[in-house]
Amino acid sequence: MQRLRLSPSGISAFQECPTKYFYKSRRWEPKVKPPALYAGSLGHQVMAALYKEGFQGAQKELNGIRATFSQLPQEEQENFGDVPGLLEFLLGNYMGEYTDTARVDPRLVEKGICVAITPQISLYGIADVIFPDGEILDHKFTRTIPKEDEALLTNAQLTMYAFLVEQGMGIEVKRVTLNYLQRYIYKTKGHDSSEYFRRYSVPYSRAVGLNIVADVLAVAEMIKWAENHEYFPHTFSFRCKMCSYRSVCTAAVRGVNPYDILGQNFVQRE
Repeated sequence: MQRLRLSPSGISAFQECPTKYFYKSRRWEPKVKPPALYAGSLGHQVMAALYKEGFQGAQKELNGIRATFSQLPQEEQENFGDVPGLLEFLLGNYMGEYTDTARVDPRLVEKGICVAITPQISLYGIADVIFPDGEILDHKFTRTIPKEDEALLTNAQLTMYAFLVEQGMGIEVKRVTLNYLQRYIYKTKGHDSSEYFRRYSVPYSRAVGLNIVADVLAVAEMIKWAENHEYFPHTFSFRCKMCSYRSVCTAAVRGVNPYDILGQNFVQRE
């Protein structure tokens, strides 16, 4: 039996939409990243540098991003917006909002972990930041910061990172925290810099870990069934408008071969 290697984001993608999981698991990626994905990816790079090397390291990373961005075609720059300026604004204000960058072991930033659930199923992921006091920090770059209930409900995979850290590294995890950074810069005056940042935390316990094992096994069985029957149905929900594969799914509905769209607008990574 082929070993099934799952990630928290992959599990979340399958639960959200099996079709999305299918394309992600086959490593189809947009040739040109959507603006939100582009900014979020670069934002994670800056935050990783900040927690690994401090402000100077983050500034160096930002300078590299600015140099690369300046080499993009003008059309792409206009499509993405001033991402280097946005990240510089967020970085400067983040340093005034939080002072926890100094209490991190650089080896525990962007830490990849893999844990065998069964001989045939493993769970892997990358934890953004692991603090020595048992807190895990997960960065989220969003246009606007959601309310706490919405944030926690739509990021159920967060506790899977705690499970990975405990089982894969032997570190006792006490809580997991969503670290929101808002991409949208207010155009009117009177907004405090703290409005661009928010953290939501949930406690973690061994009982939660047992539930995670059950959830992973249940999703793994559904994925194996879908793979065996080659059946990954669309869910068509409000999330479709934010999905990178929207053009592929709408092509299928119109009777167009989805792989024609994939070949035009996507690239399959090795």
